[in-house]
Amino acid sequence: MGSTSRFLLRWFSYPAIFGGVSAGMVWLLYQGIPYWPSTAILAALGVGCVAGLERFQPFRQDWLDDHDDTLTDLIHLVVNLSVIQFTATVLSRLGDLVPAELSGFPTELPLWLQLLIVAACVFQ
Repeated sequence: MGSTSRFLLRWFSYPAIFGGVSAGMVWLLYQGIPYWPSTAILAALGVGCVAGLERFQPFRQDWLDDHDDTLTDLIHLVVNLSVIQFTATVLSRLGDLVPAELSGFPTELPLWLQLLIVAACVFQ
């Protein structure tokens, strides 16, 4: 693997996985797919991808050594899954803040762009 590929994998894989899982959760919620177990399945897939990448190319080689920190890792896992779930829930609800009678809202735009517009309006 070339140095550019390693750089991209090292610095952008986790944000891409996190963003993809979050976007997937938002999309599923907007499709009316039940919250449980779809979000848990997506989160588990994301965690599995990150774990696989850490085995394939660890950010730091010594992280692969056992440091007797399994409990810390499990707490980290629960916190990260909670953050992912909270993010997906908040993003899915931002669209609900737009009044139905709002004329001129660009509903033909992709959902992600509509969410950015709503977020910009809400958080200004």
